[in-house]
Amino acid sequence: MELVSQLPAFLGAVVLIASVPGPAVALLIRRCSAGGFRAGVPVVLGLERHTVYQFQARWTREWRRGRILLAGDAAHLMPPFLGQGMCSGIRDAYDLAWKLGMVLDGVADEGLLDTYGSERLPHVQYFIDRSVELGRVICVTDPEQASARDRELKAAAAAGPGLSDRSPPAPRLRPGVLATGNPAAGRLSVQSRLAIGGRLGLLDDLVGRGWMVLSTADAFPDLPPSVSDLVQKLDMKVLKIDGRDRPGTGAIDVDGRYVEWFGELGVDTVVVRPDFYVYSAMPVEQLTPTLLELRSQLQLTQVSVRPMTGEP
Repeated sequence: MELVSQLPAFLGAVVLIASVPGPAVALLIRRCSAGGFRAGVPVVLGLERHTVYQFQARWTREWRRGRILLAGDAAHLMPPFLGQGMCSGIRDAYDLAWKLGMVLDGVADEGLLDTYGSERLPHVQYFIDRSVELGRVICVTDPEQASARDRELKAAAAAGPGLSDRSPPAPRLRPGVLATGNPAAGRLSVQSRLAIGGRLGLLDDLVGRGWMVLSTADAFPDLPPSVSDLVQKLDMKVLKIDGRDRPGTGAIDVDGRYVEWFGELGVDTVVVRPDFYVYSAMPVEQLTPTLLELRSQLQLTQVSVRPMTGEP
């Protein structure tokens, strides 16, 4: 078979399974790299297999039916252009894992699982839509249109970093186990280095995972029994974060990212979910009503534990 092709520039790489010796494949690769195909240089190959992949943009509307829950490719399919297919599956797993764990442990009612689909569906729809849009830009087959696209992108890149400024912010989770009306709720939290008790590392490496209260406040209010029950039942970690320039009794924000993040949010306290999404961001004085709302949303089963008060 003689292959003479003007390959579109956007394809970038060609993978062929061919019945030719290794040196011939190496020659093919060199010719591709040197623009041999675009120059019309003929290459003779024995084609072993040819497969056409059709990109999908689909999602399920029903993520749970009784004891059956869908995640990953079983719940959604998207074109590869944004690189978010597996990422979305990992997010599914994290969202579902902590909720399913609470239900199986008898801590929460199984109605909590209904928030899995309500949170994940709008989130994954966003990435599917963006992937389709990007595919329309990448998969231009008309040579003139592709050349015009390339010129526009190159000109934008040459103009400076402003091209990246047009990227939209990551979507928020909604609706589900999230504080009502809180602008930070559903956003991803920050992961940066901390120093705790002489140990240096990332937050989850030092503290572990699960529910967290992070705060730069100097003191926490006493928590009433209804809230301290929640903190203990969830094994919620309460961590005070101090800036590099004013170390105290808490974790030291080595790179200053947490202090910067709190400043961007305009608060001193953040409640973070086990999947690292923000439940709520607020002044420390609002911690008690925030956790009371969380208790209601989680539909906790009744277990009596000792009250917790005082410093974190």
